[in-house]
Amino acid sequence: MGLLSTLHKNLEIVSEFIFPSVEPWREGRKIEGACCQRCGSPFEVPVSIPIQECANCNGIPWHLDRAFSCYLFEGDPRRSILEFKYHRKFYWRSVLGKVLVEGYRDGFSGVAFDALVPVPLHEAKRRDRGFNQAEELAFVLSSRVEKPVWNCLSRPHETISQAIQNRENRLKSPLGSFQMMRRFDVRGRSLLIIDDVLTTGTTANECARVLREAGARYIAVLTVARGVGS
Repeated sequence: MGLLSTLHKNLEIVSEFIFPSVEPWREGRKIEGACCQRCGSPFEVPVSIPIQECANCNGIPWHLDRAFSCYLFEGDPRRSILEFKYHRKFYWRSVLGKVLVEGYRDGFSGVAFDALVPVPLHEAKRRDRGFNQAEELAFVLSSRVEKPVWNCLSRPHETISQAIQNRENRLKSPLGSFQMMRRFDVRGRSLLIIDDVLTTGTTANECARVLREAGARYIAVLTVARGVGS
């Protein structure tokens, strides 16, 4: 864990002491029931109907084996993520991390992952924000499930935030944004990509493409929330 992560962890402990009134989410829809086995989007059909892949996934060259998100990106989950990510409310770090722990156990109980891989930020954005939210959440999950965090991807090319783009541009913008760090060997490994929100899934899928080309065997993604209408 780096110096910034240690600092954020200490700030989180202090924040939880100063603000002990942080309450559990009251407004949030957990993703349950039938979901697309590729992107994790929930189906509005009975669980008994055997649908494997949603219409949005048809024709998309997926490199991910599976995506799993815990909540819809609305209500309290949305507020918590945005306050943590953009307003440095570090007491949400442990709350969001605990959600990922539950998601890990619900969605991947039978998978033996070798490592957790946070989606990287471009260095300029990381400097501006002060931290990488995906990395921070990966560290929380790592401490609970005893899997190492591998920062094996870099993001040399800055892209426009997915949150402010339409679907067509979201599908294009992450292409070519990530590179493999040379000191890591992922051949034959099972890897779990970690991020806060999944929108179209193209960011995680581009990460998976780079990992797949480097020889990774099984690649999935786990996020706190899934973008509504993505």
